[in-house]
Amino acid sequence: MSASERSLKARFSTMDERADYHPKVSDLSSFQRKSSMNANQINGTIKSLVGKVQEQAGDLLGNRRQALRGLQRQVLGAAEKRLGDHQQSARRAVCNIRSLHL
Repeated sequence: MSASERSLKARFSTMDERADYHPKVSDLSSFQRKSSMNANQINGTIKSLVGKVQEQAGDLLGNRRQALRGLQRQVLGAAEKRLGDHQQSARRAVCNIRSLHL
């Protein structure tokens, strides 16, 4: 259990009080910082995996063109994932800066 979960549990003694709780902006920003992956990271990972399967299928069937398409898809997926990584880093930096000014 994280510190924020413990603080929420301590804040409310009954389920009725928890149901009426509306998180503050500071609670949401800490949640956003903890979120694991954004859409570009997920889509990029999926494209990379599909490309790997496509490359393997092309190699197995002896279809060079299919294998090259798989490699191309892997590269595009990796690029999209890196874009998502940089977006997430930028969002975290903005959240950290905002928390310093609050």
